[in-house]
Amino acid sequence: MQQRIPEADYSACSIDDLLGHGRAGNLACVAEAFRRLQPHLLFIVTRILVLAEDREDAIQEGFLKVVRGLRHFDAGKNAGKAWICKIIGNHAKDMRRQHEGRRSVQLQDDLPIEGACEDTDPAILVADREELDLCSRQLAAQPSEVRQVLLLRFCEGKTFAKIAEELRLSIPTAFRRCAHGVACMRGSFLA
Repeated sequence: MQQRIPEADYSACSIDDLLGHGRAGNLACVAEAFRRLQPHLLFIVTRILVLAEDREDAIQEGFLKVVRGLRHFDAGKNAGKAWICKIIGNHAKDMRRQHEGRRSVQLQDDLPIEGACEDTDPAILVADREELDLCSRQLAAQPSEVRQVLLLRFCEGKTFAKIAEELRLSIPTAFRRCAHGVACMRGSFLA
């Protein structure tokens, strides 16, 4: 059985030693290992997750996974740094997959459209409403990945670079999806 080490002695311990002490029940050693690896772990999750709060969650939840998995850690077989980074990286990838599965854009009928109804002539108002309804139906008919890009571009006014970053796409892919959606919708208006 390993002896508990006082905090002053943490500086002399390697990551493997700290995890070994953590396995023996000294969770302060695991926290010290995370503190030392924090810049590296932030780099890993930044490459995988876009939102800062998701990155923080990934590291915190990853810490819990490391603590729960300490019984499987064998300092003789595993390099502590690689073991922790693998757990954090895999957890961040799992989080990204969960977020992508839940991501969907809801259409809202009650959004104000500036300048759409400035005219008070009932015939023009009806025609405007019919065009808006046709546009909403055409937008809803687009595949979800095209619809997301169209809404971010035209409703939120985002650049293709911002859209690509948010949806984890390349800029040319975001542009192609937007162009495809516009072409499909234009065809329905001209028909």
